[in-house]
Amino acid sequence: MGEILTVWSQTKKSGKTLLLYNLAKSISKKIPEKNILVLCINMSYGNLLPLFNIGKNEFSLEIAVNYMLSEPDEPLEFKNVIANKDNLYFMGSQNTTVNYASRNIDTYEKLLSELRDSFDLILVDACSGKNNQLTNMVISNSEAILNVLVQDNDLLETEFSTGKEMAYVINLHRDIYPKASDIKNKYSIKAPLFEIPLCNTLQEMKNKKMLDFYDQHDTEYSQHVDELANILLDKFHFAIKVEPGKKAKTHKRSLFIW
Repeated sequence: MGEILTVWSQTKKSGKTLLLYNLAKSISKKIPEKNILVLCINMSYGNLLPLFNIGKNEFSLEIAVNYMLSEPDEPLEFKNVIANKDNLYFMGSQNTTVNYASRNIDTYEKLLSELRDSFDLILVDACSGKNNQLTNMVISNSEAILNVLVQDNDLLETEFSTGKEMAYVINLHRDIYPKASDIKNKYSIKAPLFEIPLCNTLQEMKNKKMLDFYDQHDTEYSQHVDELANILLDKFHFAIKVEPGKKAKTHKRSLFIW
């Protein structure tokens, strides 16, 4: 049965979607023999799948839910219908409504359970906040949450924990107050807290629709994401593939605060 890691933030504009894009690409290269599903549950398709050049006409959550409602005894062969690039598979929500999701939440939950049986790891891009029933269902069924924070005291004053955090990430980190140590101490954060720096190169390449070429740049951001991927996979007990002639990377404690 596959593991579910949900990337979530209490606040919008945290950069979690772009973070998950880079994290998924890094993870897929480290465990190429594993099948990984990138699942976007933003109810209006969201921004994640277009970053992978996955169109809206691909097999979606709602197509799967409708099929399960009409053919409850006929299991779906997900790998045969879901768009993929090598070991990365992609599935999103197509302009559904709150009423539709609420009315069929039990079927969504059954679908998530069946997806577990088909994939080794499911990476979920969840809606921000705690007011979305679909997001809350996925969080409750996740093994772990990667909680994305921002350096804004007003936003941090709201309840930002789910109780299932494998790690916290201060995304788009800058050398300003509150620093990682300030946040960890003030809010008594027990899980590891990571810093992922602001990257102008990444944002510029996204703006120019050239993200496919970002891998060619060795930036501080990509190094931090790569190290975060190592640590998450270690916590899930996945064996990381090391290319011949290269040594496995060690954890750099400068990237995070325990």
